[in-house]
Amino acid sequence: MTAFLARLGDRINPIVVKETRQAVNSRLVAAFLLIFLAVQLVVMLLVITGRELSNPDDMNLRAGRDMFTVVQGILLGACMILIPTMTGARLASERSDVNVDLLFISSLTPRAVLSGKLFAAGALALLIFSACAPFMTFAYVMRGLDVPTILVVLTADYLAVLLGTTFALFLASVPANRGLRILLGLGGFIFMCYLGAGLLALSSEFLRGSSDFDMSSWDFWLGGVGVVGITFGSMGQLFMWSVALISPPAANRAFAVRVYTLGLWIVGGFGFAIWSLYVGHPEPMSVWGLLGCAVFSLQMIVAVCERDHWGARVACRIPRRAYFRPLAFLFYSGAAGGLAFGVIGAAASAVGIVVWYLIVPSTRSSDTSVLALIAALVPAYTYCYCLTAALVRRLLAKSLFRPGYTWIIAGLLFGLGCTVPYIVRFAFLESYSRYGYSDELTPLYVTNPVVMIDDAIRHSDTSIIFTLFFLVVWGGVVTAANAPWFIKQVTKFQPPEPREEKADE
Repeated sequence: MTAFLARLGDRINPIVVKETRQAVNSRLVAAFLLIFLAVQLVVMLLVITGRELSNPDDMNLRAGRDMFTVVQGILLGACMILIPTMTGARLASERSDVNVDLLFISSLTPRAVLSGKLFAAGALALLIFSACAPFMTFAYVMRGLDVPTILVVLTADYLAVLLGTTFALFLASVPANRGLRILLGLGGFIFMCYLGAGLLALSSEFLRGSSDFDMSSWDFWLGGVGVVGITFGSMGQLFMWSVALISPPAANRAFAVRVYTLGLWIVGGFGFAIWSLYVGHPEPMSVWGLLGCAVFSLQMIVAVCERDHWGARVACRIPRRAYFRPLAFLFYSGAAGGLAFGVIGAAASAVGIVVWYLIVPSTRSSDTSVLALIAALVPAYTYCYCLTAALVRRLLAKSLFRPGYTWIIAGLLFGLGCTVPYIVRFAFLESYSRYGYSDELTPLYVTNPVVMIDDAIRHSDTSIIFTLFFLVVWGGVVTAANAPWFIKQVTKFQPPEPREEKADE
């Protein structure tokens, strides 16, 4: 038995051991747990005392549920703040320019490093959750809720903590200076607050019985399995992006990301199709199509930040057979291949919505055109802004903008496209009315995708036609301007020539 445990210990990821040991020996974690237990004890005593003083003779059958809601709020808030912050801060310190060698002097792969940190964070979350077990049990004894309800809520909380931790690892993996890291940290904190508050509100309605969830039906459990699958799929996508970000620049970093994205898109399509056939409505497949367009649009943004050429490490793995290269071009690292991969995936997602609405018709005939139009506008605007940013970056080649910072140019262009129409209207046309923009001025906002997508939802045919015409012209111009850049990458996607052996003297 000792030998088995020794072999098992040798196979455990050393990052898990290191991170868990640091967390257990950390004074911050120990102090946090003690404060956490003290706060829960005080809150529980105050809740019990307050209810006994207000209704000393009546038996409150909702006391356990109310206490569980308070304890769950403390638990979720503490975990969403402590665990992602600690995990992301440690990786960010190792990812900094001062300690960047810590990621490359080890024989562990980037995937092993991140998986170890994620498993250690999950173990720490289980430790904090176990500290709440006595209070959860006491809430059950006080009546108002049952064990399956407690398990469902705690499982949802734990998955939310894991999702928030994975997102924190992704933000910490982004190469950036101190100022940009502070902005990313603020954005991550806002995301954690929204995620925790939304889950707390949803779980409160579920505990009160005011939601439409029925735990006695199979639909509830099938839907729960689907939500868990989507959560793990999102975590896997963030994890693959994080691995690619901390991998050496000379590696073929995009290959695993694009393969995972394609696999997730296909598996999700089968899952949403089964769901759609089960309920007899095409709406689940429209969700799949919109999510696919969003994911492949993010892929375009990532692609324009990739390099324009391949190093020797990647070039030597390019297939020597010519008929394998077009497929490999879409999955290997490179800006042109990533853009093509994103465009093809987004187009397939939008077409998939239309095809599925023909297979499973909807009761509302307008759903097909609206959803397909929204699914097409999101990647179309992304494509235009990304190619424009790539063109601007090449024009500013002598500046400090490296390919990895192209997303900043795209973000600045997007901000200008959203705000300049309002400035033009205020300055030259008319004062803004509190009732919004008029139909005559809608074409002025054609560079603002939010306004134009909202207008498409309201079925404004004139603005839709003008938007599509504008996007076709804009996309054609930037495509023609970037054509030499794209073709150059296609023609150079070839393996290096084998070295000729020297003739024997």
